[in-house]
Amino acid sequence: MPKETQNSEELLEALPETIAALFQGAQTSNATHKRRVNTLCKLFIEATKVTKTQVSQREGVQGSVQVLTGEKAFNRAFWSILRHVLNVKRGIVAADRVLRFVGAFIGALMISEDITNEEYNEDQTPRDRFLQRLVARIIIGCTAKDKTPRFRCTQLLSELLRQIPSLEDETYNKIKSSLLERCTDREWTIRAISCIGLGVLARVEASEDQSAIKSLEDRQVITVLEELCQHDVHNQVRVAALPGMALPLNPTSLVILLSRCRDIDASVRKMAFRLLSQIQARALSVSQRSTAVRNGLGDRDPQVRAEATKLIYRWAIGCSAVDQFHPDTSKSAKTRVQASAKVDLDEFLDLFDLWDGEVAEEALRALIYKRPDLMDEVNLNHPDYWSAFSPSKAILARVFTEIVAATTQQSDSSREMGLSSILSVDSGFSNRTRGAIFSVLETSQGVPFDGLKYTDSLPTLTLQAFNIQGLFNLLVQTVNILNSQQLHSLPSVPGVAREDLEEQLEDCVFSLNNLLKMTTVLLDTLGADEMGRRKVKTLIEDMITQPCLPESHLQEAITLQLKLSDDTTQFVKSTIEPILQEVLEEKYQPIGIGSRTYFRRDSIEGLTKTVDKSDAQLNQGANKGTDNEKAMVTYRQLCVTNISLEIIEWTPTESNTLHLLQRYLIKPALAVYVAYPRAAEDLKHQIFDAALKCLALIAISSRDLALNALGFCIRGAMGAIPSRHAERVLQCVFDIIMTHPSMGMLEFGELIKEAPSHIAGRPFLADVLIKSLQAEDQGVQATAAIGISKLMLCKIWLSKELLEALVLLYLLPDTSENHTLRQCLSYFFPSFCYSNRDNQKMFSEVITGAFIKLCSVYGELQPEAQDSSIDTQLLPQLDRAMSILLEYSDPTHLANGTKQEGRDEGIHLLLAGEILEKINILLGEGGKDDPAFCSVEPLCRALNRLRLPAEINTKILHQLLTTISGIMNGSKHGNKSISKQLALFQRKLRNLLDISDRSSENEMKLVRKTATGSPRHAPVRKRKRGGTSSSEDQSSRRPRSRKEARIRIIEESDPREMGRITDRESSRERSQPLLPSMSARPIANPEKSRARLRSTLQGSESDNTGSAGSTKASRHKKRRIFA
Repeated sequence: MPKETQNSEELLEALPETIAALFQGAQTSNATHKRRVNTLCKLFIEATKVTKTQVSQREGVQGSVQVLTGEKAFNRAFWSILRHVLNVKRGIVAADRVLRFVGAFIGALMISEDITNEEYNEDQTPRDRFLQRLVARIIIGCTAKDKTPRFRCTQLLSELLRQIPSLEDETYNKIKSSLLERCTDREWTIRAISCIGLGVLARVEASEDQSAIKSLEDRQVITVLEELCQHDVHNQVRVAALPGMALPLNPTSLVILLSRCRDIDASVRKMAFRLLSQIQARALSVSQRSTAVRNGLGDRDPQVRAEATKLIYRWAIGCSAVDQFHPDTSKSAKTRVQASAKVDLDEFLDLFDLWDGEVAEEALRALIYKRPDLMDEVNLNHPDYWSAFSPSKAILARVFTEIVAATTQQSDSSREMGLSSILSVDSGFSNRTRGAIFSVLETSQGVPFDGLKYTDSLPTLTLQAFNIQGLFNLLVQTVNILNSQQLHSLPSVPGVAREDLEEQLEDCVFSLNNLLKMTTVLLDTLGADEMGRRKVKTLIEDMITQPCLPESHLQEAITLQLKLSDDTTQFVKSTIEPILQEVLEEKYQPIGIGSRTYFRRDSIEGLTKTVDKSDAQLNQGANKGTDNEKAMVTYRQLCVTNISLEIIEWTPTESNTLHLLQRYLIKPALAVYVAYPRAAEDLKHQIFDAALKCLALIAISSRDLALNALGFCIRGAMGAIPSRHAERVLQCVFDIIMTHPSMGMLEFGELIKEAPSHIAGRPFLADVLIKSLQAEDQGVQATAAIGISKLMLCKIWLSKELLEALVLLYLLPDTSENHTLRQCLSYFFPSFCYSNRDNQKMFSEVITGAFIKLCSVYGELQPEAQDSSIDTQLLPQLDRAMSILLEYSDPTHLANGTKQEGRDEGIHLLLAGEILEKINILLGEGGKDDPAFCSVEPLCRALNRLRLPAEINTKILHQLLTTISGIMNGSKHGNKSISKQLALFQRKLRNLLDISDRSSENEMKLVRKTATGSPRHAPVRKRKRGGTSSSEDQSSRRPRSRKEARIRIIEESDPREMGRITDRESSRERSQPLLPSMSARPIANPEKSRARLRSTLQGSESDNTGSAGSTKASRHKKRRIFA
C-alpha cells in the first residue's frame, strides 16, 4: 500500500477523535479559540484533499468518478459532535463557547486562501458545500418541537451570520426565512436570539442602495425589528432588537430609538442610550438632543444615568479635535487620547437650546463631574474671559461657580462623608443633576472635584459688578436703538439690522439673568469683599428703577438685594419705602424726570416697540399714551411690591408700612378700570391681578388688615368684579382663610356692611364655595376644588354638602376635560378618606346621595346618547363609579395609626342600611317614574361588594334582614338581576348571623361553666348503648334545636328580647323550604314514588299507636326514603 494512501486512511480514522479534542478544549475558555480554529481549518483542508476513484455504478455513465471521501468523513465527524451540543439547555456557558467556536471556524474557513475555485473545476468549493449542508441541517432543527434544540439552532444561525462575510442568495433567503419564523416563537429566548441574526441582515439591507428598496417585502426584516423593539412583552427581546433596528441610522429608526429611552424596563433604556452614543451629535436635532439628555439624567435607574453621562461625554469629545481616529487604532489608545483631549465647552453648549429650561446646565454639570480637568483653563477672574461675552460663557460661568461653591462650603468632616453631604437638596442642584452625578461617581472614592483648587478662578464681587453694569448698559443701548424712529435710516452694515439687534437683545437678557444668579452664589462664597458688596448693592438698586430691566429679572434682582441688606428693615427702606414716597408725591406733582420711574417690561417683546406712526396718530393717542405710562408705572410698582412681600417675613412693628401700601398703592390699583380708562385692556387686567395678589400677601402678613381684604374678595367672588378675575379672587380668599382659620366662620354682615338682611346672618364661606363650584369657567371650578381640598384636609371647614359636590364633579361627564380639577380630586379623596376614620365615615355618608344624583344625570343623558347627539363614552359608568366610591370608604385602607382597637369599623354596614333604604324607596310606588330608578341595579350589585366586619351587632343584622325581606316580598319589579343580588346579600347576612350566634353560644357555655364551679378535669360519665337519660338531664345538657338555644341565651341575657327574636326566627324558618334538595332532584318513576309515599303515610299512622321500637323502625324507613 502506498505511503500517501496509508496516511490518508489514518487521517480519516483519527478525524472524530481530533475534532472531539478540539471541541473539548474550546468549551473551557475563549482564549484558545483562535489557535484551535486554525488547527481545525488545516484539518478540513487536508481532509478535502482525500479522494477516491472508483468505477461509476450509474446506468448510462461510463468511466470512473472521483468520490470525496475525506470531505464526507469530515462532515460526518463534525456533525456527530455538534448535534450533542444542540441538545444542551440554555444557560450552560460551555455550550455557548462551543457555538461561538463553530461560528469563528466557519468565518475563518470562508476567508481562507488555501481553498479557491481555481483548484476545483466544480461550481462550488468544499467550504461552500460544507456550509450549505450545515445550514440545511440547522434550519431543520429550528423547527423542532423541543425548545432546546430550537434555541441552539437559532443561536448557531445568528452566530454564523455574524462571522460570515458573504452568502449565496439561496442560502441567504433560507436563513432569513427561518429567522423571521423564529421571531414569532412562543419562547422569548428564541425570539431574542433570532433578533440578533436579523440585526445583521438589517444592517446588510440598509447598506445597500436605498433606491432598490421599493416594496414592503424588501424592508421586512427592518419592519419586524421595529415592531419587536416597541411591542414585544419581554424586555430582553426588545434589547436584542434595538441594535439591528437603530444602526445604521435613518429618520424612522431614530424616532423609535428616542422613544425607547422612555421604555418601562431599565435594560432597554440603557441599550438605547448606548446606541445613541454611537451617533454623532449633529445627526440629531436640538430638540432631540435636549429630550435625550432630559430623559437620561432624570432616569430613576443609576445605570441608565451613567449611560446618559457617557453619551454626553461622547458628544463633548465630538467637539474636540480628536474625534476622528484611524480604523486600526485600538480601543485603549482611543480612551487615552480622549481622556487628555481639550473640549471646546462653548461649542458643546451650542449643541443645546440654552433657553430650554435646565438641559444645558445639567449636561454641563454631568460633563464637569466626568472630567474635572476640563475646568483647569477656565479663569473667571481674568478680564479676557469677559471681553467676548456670549450666552454660553454666561451659563458656563454660573454653573462653574455653583459647583465650586457647593464643594468649598463643606467642612472637612462633611467632605469625608462623600457626595451625600455635598449634593444635598439645599446645594442648588436639581434632582436630575444629583442623580447623574451619583451615577458617574458611584465607583469613585470621595469627591473628585476639588473646589478649593478653583477658588482663585472665581471673579471678585467688584469685577462681577462691572460685568453686570457693562452688560446692562449694552441692554439699554440696544433697547434705545430698537425704539428709535431712525432705525430704518441706518446703513445696512452687519450687526445693525433689526434682526441682529433683536438677537443681541435676547443674548443680553439671558446673560444678565445668569450673572444675577451667579452673583447670589458669589455672595456666599466671597462675602468678605465689602467694597464689592457696596458696589453690587448700589448697582442693583439703580437697576430695579430702570424701565429696561425685564420683569422676569426682578425676582433675581430683589432676592440679591435682600442678601446684600443687613436685615429686613434695611431692605424695606431700600425697596418698599421709595415706592411709597413715589406714590405719595404723585398726588401733589406729576412724574418728573428725576423721579423713580417704574415701567412694565415683562418680556423681550415688551422691551421693543415700534413707533411708526404719523404725527396725527400720535396726537390722537396722546391721552391714551399718558394713561399707558401711568399704568405701566403702577404695574411696575406692584411687581416690585409683590416680590418683596413674598421673600420677607413681616414683623408686627412694620404693620404701618403695610397699611400705607394697602391704602395708597393697592386700593387705587384695584380701581384701575376707572382710573385709567384709556389704557390698554390687557395692561389693566394685569394691574388688577397684581393688585389682588398684593392685597392677599398683605392680608397674610397682617391679621388687622385681613378683614378689609377678605371683604373686598367676597364682593368679587359674588360677582362685583369682572369674571376674568374670579380665579385670582378665589385664590386670595383661600390664602387668607388658610392663614387665619377663624375668619372662615364669619358671616356676611361682619364682612360687608351693605349686605342684604336675608344673607347677613349666614356664613359667607359656604355660599361662596358653592357658587364657585357651579361656575362655568373650568379654571374657577378647579381653583375652588383645590381650595376646598386644602380646607378639608386641614379640618378648617368640613361640610357634607361640599364633599358630595366634589364627588359629583369628579364623576360627572361635564368635567371630563377639566384635567386640573380631576387630578386634584384624584389626590384629595384617598388622602382625605385614608388619613382619618371620621373623614372616611363622613365620606361614606354622602356616597348614596351622590350616586343617586349621578344616576339621575345618567337617566337624562342616556336618551340623548341613543339619539347620537352626545358621545356614549362621556356617560358615567355607574358600576365603575360605585367601585371607586366603595374603595375610598373601605376601612381596611386606613393609614397605620388611625385604626383604634376595640372600636367598631362597620362603616360599610351602615352604608348597607342607607343603600337598602334607597332601594326600598325606588322600588315602591311611583319609584319607576323617578329619574334615578336606573340606580337600583347598580346599588344592588354594590351591596355584595361591601366589606363587612367579622363582629357585627346582632340588632343591625336583624334590621338589615327585615329590610331585605320587606323589599323582596313587597316589591314587584320583575327584574331577576335585582332579586339575585338581594338574595346573595341576604345569604351573606344570614351566614354572619349564624357565626354570631355560635360565638354567643360558646360564650354563654363558658360563663355557665364558670358560674357552676365545675372542676377543670371533671370526669365524664359514659352512657351505655341503648340506655336513656331523663328529660331533665337532656334539657340541661343540650338544647333540642338551634332556635331553643338562641331563645335560652337571650332569656339569660335580656328577657325583653325573647319575643321579638322568636317571631323573627319563626318567620325565617317559614320562609325556608323544608327540603331544598328535593326540588332540584328529578323523579325517575313517578308512580312508584306515589305508591311508596302512600305506604309511608299508612305506616306512620300505625306507628303513632305502636311501641317505641316500631317508632324507631319507621324513623329509619323515612331516612331510607329521603336518602
